Amino acid sequence: MTTPATARQYTVSQAGSLDNLALVDAPVPTPKSTEVLVKIHAVSLQYRDLLVVFGQYPPPVAENVVPCSDMAGEVVSVGADVTTWKVGDRVSGNFFTDLLHVGQEMTDAVMGSALGGAAHGVLAEYRALPAHSLVAIPDHLSYEEASTLPCAALTAYNALVAGFEPLKAGDTVHCPARSVQVRVGRGQKVLTIRIEPRTSWMLQAEAQKQHNTMKT
Repeated sequence: MTTPATARQYTVSQAGSLDNLALVDAPVPTPKSTEVLVKIHAVSLQYRDLLVVFGQYPPPVAENVVPCSDMAGEVVSVGADVTTWKVGDRVSGNFFTDLLHVGQEMTDAVMGSALGGAAHGVLAEYRALPAHSLVAIPDHLSYEEASTLPCAALTAYNALVAGFEPLKAGDTVHCPARSVQVRVGRGQKVLTIRIEPRTSWMLQAEAQKQHNTMKT
């Protein structure tokens, strides 16, 4: 696969309006010795991304930031010291690129590695990322599905499994949005409250009861 010299990416030239979100050409980065170059196939949008564009996100944001934190893509080149990835590997990123590298302590360096905020994000065709910040995508997930895992899916998982009172198998829970699959997978009985046409996938995810707010 030939990597182009330039590629497209979105930048936020000035916070405050979606009109300041611009599609620009930029040089394709050459990965450093411990980085890999990823061709991005899918990006998922989070509410945080909107806050960044409108200047309402409290933490510091890079100048002319490339927004968005969650992506999935394909490794197209690797740095000289990288042994964990090879060209063609399917990967997804992490919200904090340095968190897995240093452990769970939220240092200033880790906070500064937040994609789409303090660090440039992934709303681009190519992105050079630290090799230690990536995880492999399971074969059964598409790029689109895998792009939702770094922030949205992990937020739901942490709320259910690592929260103040982690849920256990057999619990009955009200389940908003995409945490249905996490809860069913952990053996919990799920009650959903939703409007059509958003209910069909919940039945496929084996939610046991649904309350349709458009009919009652």
